[in-house]
Formats: sequence, C-alpha cells, structure tokens
Amino acid sequence: MIDPHDAFVIQIPPPCVLDKSSKKFATRTRRNTARNISSTLLRTSRKESAARNGFNFSGNSLKHNFHELMLDLLVNSQRSAPPLLNSDILIDCNSAEAPPPGRSKRRRVSKLQRYERIPAWPLKNGMQLQTIARLPGGNEVASRLEDRYGGMDCPNIFVNTDDISKTSPFLMLVHHNHSFDLYDPARWIEKSVIPEGFPSHAHRGMMTVTICLKGGLIHRDSLGIKQCFGADANNKYCGKHTQALNFGAGVLHELMWDNNPSRIGQRIIRQEIYQIWVDLPSDQRMSNIAVDLLGGEDETPTVIESKGSDVESSTIVIAGSHKNHNSTMMQKSGFTILQVSVGPGKTWKHSSPLSFRSMVLYMRSGSAKIEGRQIPKHCTSFCSSDGEEVAVVADEKLGADFLFLSGQPLDQNVVARGSTVGESDQDIADFSKDYKENKMGKPWVENLTDAQWKMHVDRYPCEYDSE
Repeated sequence: MIDPHDAFVIQIPPPCVLDKSSKKFATRTRRNTARNISSTLLRTSRKESAARNGFNFSGNSLKHNFHELMLDLLVNSQRSAPPLLNSDILIDCNSAEAPPPGRSKRRRVSKLQRYERIPAWPLKNGMQLQTIARLPGGNEVASRLEDRYGGMDCPNIFVNTDDISKTSPFLMLVHHNHSFDLYDPARWIEKSVIPEGFPSHAHRGMMTVTICLKGGLIHRDSLGIKQCFGADANNKYCGKHTQALNFGAGVLHELMWDNNPSRIGQRIIRQEIYQIWVDLPSDQRMSNIAVDLLGGEDETPTVIESKGSDVESSTIVIAGSHKNHNSTMMQKSGFTILQVSVGPGKTWKHSSPLSFRSMVLYMRSGSAKIEGRQIPKHCTSFCSSDGEEVAVVADEKLGADFLFLSGQPLDQNVVARGSTVGESDQDIADFSKDYKENKMGKPWVENLTDAQWKMHVDRYPCEYDSE
C-alpha cells in the first residue's frame, strides 16, 4: 500500500521577488516544477505498484491518492528551501511604522504576498490562465477570466514556514475556484485520471473549516457519517454552507464535488470554496472527533452595516464574533473567521482581543487598503500583531470581498507532514503506523454507492471516539 505521508525532496528555482520600484512581477518559469512533480509521481507509482503486489484494493491506486500525494509535495516541501510553490512578496516590513499620535493603535500590513495559483478542474482552463498570467499585465486579465470560468487552486501554506508565527492557529488557507462542463468529453478524460474532489484520506491533530461560496460538497467518513452542504440554490442544502470538522485523534474522510445538476438542462456547474486548516492545542490533538454543519442566522449570523438604504458592508460570522454577533461553531482555541463584502469606497472595521495577535486577510475580489497599504485581488495580507482594531477601506470602484482570519497563537511546536499535525516527528511516525494498521478506518474507492460505502466502514470502522 502506498504511504501518503512519506516525505519528498524537490529541487526547484527560488521564488521571484517583485521589483518594488516598478511594481511589476518578474518573469518566471514553472517547467522545472512540472518536471519534478511528474517524476516524483512516476517514482511513487512504481513504488506503489511494487508495494501492492498481491493486494487487490483499488482504493489505494495512484488515481485515488493523487490528492494526498500533491498535498504531501506542497506541505513537505516547505520544510526545505526553496519551497515547491513560488510566491511573490509584495511588501515585507520587518518593523511597521508607529501610528500617528492622538489615535488608537490600529493593525497595519506587515507583509503582503501573492501565492501561486495551480491549474485544476478543469486543467485546460487553469493552464491557459497560468500562461496568460505570465504575460505583462496578465495577472489582472487572468483573474477576471478565472472569475468567469474557474480552473485554479490557491494554497496559502503557512505551516512549516516562518509565517506560522504570524498565523497560528491557522496552518493553511486554500481558495478553490473551479467549473465542470457536464457535456465536455475532456472532462471525462480528466476525471479518469484525477477524481472530482478529495477521495478518502486521513487527518489528525487539526480541524478544517470548509466554506462553500458556489456549488456544494458531499462528505463521507469512516465513522459512517454522510453530509451535504453548499451555497444554497433552491434550498438544496437547507442553508448549510460551512463544515467544521475536528479530526482530533484521526479519521478518514472523503470530500467530493456535488456535480449533480440542480435543474434540467444545466451544463456548467461552478464550484468555489475556502478551506482553512486550524491547529489544535497540544492537549486536544488526540481529542474526540466532531463534525458539524453550519449556516443560517442562528449559527452563522450575517452582520449588515448600512446608512439609510445604502448597504456598506456584509459580514458572515463563520467562527468567533463580530460586533456582538456570535457563531455557534465549537472551537478548541480562540479564533475568528469572517466572510466579508464591502461596498465601493466604504470602510469596514473589526476589533479583536489583544491576545489575537495573528491576523490574515485574503482578497477574493476587488481590492482594499489597510492604513494606506494596497491589498490587490488574490493577495494575502499578514497584519501587525499589536493594535486594537483593523480598518479596511474598499476600492472606490470595485469594492472588496475577502476572507478575514484572526486568532490567539498557540505556544507549541508544530510539525506537519502531509495531512497530519503533531509536536514531533514521533507524532507523525505514530500517525503513519496507525494509518497503516487501519485504526482510523480503511480507504475506500470514491465511486462506491452509499450502500457499498456503509458496508465498507462497518467492516473497517474508525477506532476513535466521536462527540
């Protein structure tokens, strides 16, 4: 059986740094990256073929484990320099300026970064967008086309980097933006190689928060739980748009795109989500497993700020609180997750406890300024660790739509390998041993019917308790 938690060492060119004086991105290439990924997957395929000799279980095929292999490549490569993915550092202030006298101290931008976007679902769209983005001025054109046609992932990986001190308890933020053409023959070819979603895989020592912006997802796990959630269309998901999954001691789960048409004749299905990885306190990393769906005013209230009939901002409280409106998400540590939309030229403010020293803002669309620093579309802002509030001023024409993260850093060691988190390499080794012994359940093929999946998890159940 393939062990999706083996480490990989990849040698690639160093990341490109923006020329600050001209504010233009330097030209860069991904040929070596693609070559190394291909060769690594080929070696892994050979290793897997040998390991599976005499073991007939298609759930452990290279196709099934493609997601885990790519995740391992991305996370593990952060432990060595340079990382697998390039990123452009637009601003890196070692010491932020002091606030003007006579005004309460506000958070400021200490670092601004544009993480690389990876072609996915459909690959052809993503590869075309990546080519356009390399042209002079191509980033803006590519981002507009992505909004319309999809085809990209953007992993903001904080774990195993120096940024973890500025982002804890947040380990990773991924923005997925995809489209599926139900009548496109190329889709079926791609689907035969890369499943449409994330087949059964294990996590431990962390929680994930998955927010649907468009489309929906279908979750199944080794506890026998099935859930459907998404951006509501015709009340398909009963208002549940967010999943909070505390993996604790560990469980296998599957998360596949819900590409079932919601109306007769529908051809294009758009899928867009955020997924945030959140670290657990060290004494909670082996806690009971808990999975919950959230949505609606009672669980994730929407805070509307307006003047008269003019709506200035809309804030969905996914976790934590905003202006005395609280989410019902169960949390093992203190953090806030907000989905924010601000009208053109309007200002959005948020106050965090002083202990919430980590603050990250990802700009989904439009742009904004924090204390005069511009945050362009598809860029990630790391804010200074001191200050009573943050004030975000949206672009005069486009407004701003962004994800806001803030939390109290966990004073603990973090070691991540693939999809698990621990305090030491021994924790990772223990996880790998438990995974191989099927203590979290045994992987299943993503195309099993619900009845077949139920039979499988009844035969190979997760040994750890759930809440």
